[in-house]
Amino acid sequence: MLSPPAASAPVQGRIEVCGRGPMTMDEIERTQPVEAAAARQQLTSSLLQGSDRERVLGLLMAVDGMAIESLDRSSRTCSPQDRDCAQVMRGQMRAAAQPMLDAVVETALASRDAGIYGMAFVLACRGGDAEGLIPPPPSCARLSVQQWRQRDPGDATPALWAARQAQQRGDAAAVDAALAAAVASPRRSWIAGDLQQALLSHAGFDGLPAPQRADLVWFLQGVTAASSEVPTGLLLQRHACTAAALADSARRERCDALVRHLVAQSPTWLDLSLASRYAQRLGWTPERLRDLEDQRLALMQALRPPLSPQFIYTCEGVRQMMSHYAEVARHGEIGAARRLIASSGRPLAAWADEARAAQARMAATFGGASASAPSPQR
Repeated sequence: MLSPPAASAPVQGRIEVCGRGPMTMDEIERTQPVEAAAARQQLTSSLLQGSDRERVLGLLMAVDGMAIESLDRSSRTCSPQDRDCAQVMRGQMRAAAQPMLDAVVETALASRDAGIYGMAFVLACRGGDAEGLIPPPPSCARLSVQQWRQRDPGDATPALWAARQAQQRGDAAAVDAALAAAVASPRRSWIAGDLQQALLSHAGFDGLPAPQRADLVWFLQGVTAASSEVPTGLLLQRHACTAAALADSARRERCDALVRHLVAQSPTWLDLSLASRYAQRLGWTPERLRDLEDQRLALMQALRPPLSPQFIYTCEGVRQMMSHYAEVARHGEIGAARRLIASSGRPLAAWADEARAAQARMAATFGGASASAPSPQR
C-alpha cells in the first residue's frame, strides 16, 4: 500500500520524471499522452499473444482505446452542429469494435474459466444493457448468467447479476431466489481485480517505462468501470430493497442478508458505503451503525493515496503506486485497506477519526462540501 511521499520537491519548476530526468509540467503534458498511447498499443499487441485472460484484456483495452480515439477524432473533425459526421464516425468505430467483442464472447464460451466468462458478460456485453457508446454485439445473446453460475456455483457475483436481470423482468420471485443464492455464496469475485492482476503479471508490462506503467493502470480503471457495483447498487436502489419493498417481512429479511453479505464480502468501498446506507433503512442498532460507519471511514482513509502531483512521476512514486494497485488487485479495495490498517499498528478508530478530520478540513475549505468516496484506483 502507499505511504506518504518522501521529501521530493520540483527543482526550479522542474519535476524529476522516472527514466526521463527533470521536466517541466508543460513538457510532461505535451509528451506524456503521446508516449502513453504508444505504450498502450505496444502492450495491447503483446497481450493479444498471451493467455486467454490476457487476450481478453487486450481485446477490451483495444475496444476502449478505439472509443477514446473515435471521440477525439470526432471532436476535432466534426462541427458541433454536424450530427451526421459524428454518427458516421461512431458507426465506423462500432463496426471495427464488433469483431473484437465477438472474439471476447467466443473465448468465454470456449473456456471453463468463470473469470473470463464474467469479463465477457459484464464488459463486452454490458450485462445485457444495450445502451452506451459501443452496444454489445448480437453474439452476446449466447451468454447467460446461468452459464456463468455453472462455471463457479460458489461465486456470489453472477447470482447478483441474475437478481438484477430478474428485477428488470419484474419477476419478484426470481429476484428473491437469486438474492438467496448470492448471500449463501462463500465468496464474491471481482472482475476488475482479475483484469488488474492480468495486466500487472503480464511479461511485457514491467519492461515499459515507469510513467507509462502508471498510465496503463489508470487506463484500465476506465475499461473496468462497468464491472464494479452495477448489480448491487441497482438491486438496493430500485425495487428490491426500497422502503415499499421492505414492508414485506420476507423481502426485508433477504435485503438485510444482502447488506450483511456486502459488509462481509464486498471487494469495493462503494458497496460498503451502500451497505451502510441501507443498514440505516433496515433499522440496525445504533451500536452496529456506529461500528459500520467507523469501518467505512477508516477504509476510505486507508484507500486514499497521499501522493503529491510531483511525487507520482518519480521512480519511488511509481513503485509505491504499483505496490498499491497490486494489493488492491489481489485482495480487493476492502481487503487491501484492512491489510494496511492491520499492519500499521494503529486502531481502526484512529483511521476513522483521521478521515473525519480530513472531511472537516475539506468542508471548511470548500464552504460546506464534504469529502466523499476516495479515488483508490486512479
